[in-house]
Amino acid sequence: RLRMKRSCCIALLFAAVGLSVAQEYNCPEPNGIFADAEQCDLYYVCEKGIAKTELCEDGLLFDDSFATGRSACFPTEDRQRVRASQRSLDHLDPAVCDKFVTCSNGTGHELPCTHPLVFDAGIGSCVRKANRSPDAKICDEAEAQGSLITVEGFLPGKEVIGPHNLLTQHPVYPHPSDCQFFFTCYFGKDPNKFGCPSGQVFDAESLICKEAAEVPDCACWYNCPEDCPTTNA
Repeated sequence: RLRMKRSCCIALLFAAVGLSVAQEYNCPEPNGIFADAEQCDLYYVCEKGIAKTELCEDGLLFDDSFATGRSACFPTEDRQRVRASQRSLDHLDPAVCDKFVTCSNGTGHELPCTHPLVFDAGIGSCVRKANRSPDAKICDEAEAQGSLITVEGFLPGKEVIGPHNLLTQHPVYPHPSDCQFFFTCYFGKDPNKFGCPSGQVFDAESLICKEAAEVPDCACWYNCPEDCPTTNA
C-alpha cells in the first residue's frame, strides 16, 4: 500500500512538472508538433496556441523531421535518421508563395502568411519579399495581387503596423463610404464586413464602435443637428 501511494505521488509530480513546462513553452505555430530544444525525448503538441507536453517511451528519441512516418519517436541507436528540423514546406502550387504546408503526425496542413509576406523555405517562416533567401520560391506577383477581393469599394492589402511595430495579422479597416460598418481581413486578405449597432459608428482611431457624436468625421451620420459641423465645397 505504501508503494502504491509512493507511485501515485511520483506520477502526480511528473504531471505537475509537465504542466509547468507546457505553460512556459511558446508555440511557434498555433497547431503542430515541435521538439524541445534540450531534451531529446520531449516534444510539444500545440493546438490553437496551447502547448501540451509529450514524452517518447523509454529508449526512444523524438524526430521532428517526421521522417519516421506514423510515429514521431524512434530508437536511440538509430541516430543517423536525425536530420535538421523541417516543420514547414513550400506550397505544392508553383504559383502560390503566400501559403505554406506544415506537417503534423504525417499530415500536411495548409496555412497562410500575413499579407504581404511570402513563405521562405530557406528560413522556414514568412518574410517580406525584399528579405527572401536564395532558397525562397518565386511566384508571379501579378497573380498574387489579383487574388485580392474587392467588397463595396474596399480593397484589402494595405499593411497595418500594430503597437509593437509588427504587422497585424488580421487588420481592421473602416468602410470607405459607410460610417456604421467596417472590415476585418483574415491574414490581410478576404475582407469580412461587420457593423456597429444602430446609432453608433466605427472609430478608425480606436478601432471600436462609439456613439456618433464621439467621432467627429461621422458625427452627422444618423442625423444633422443645427450645430453639426459641415464642410463647404
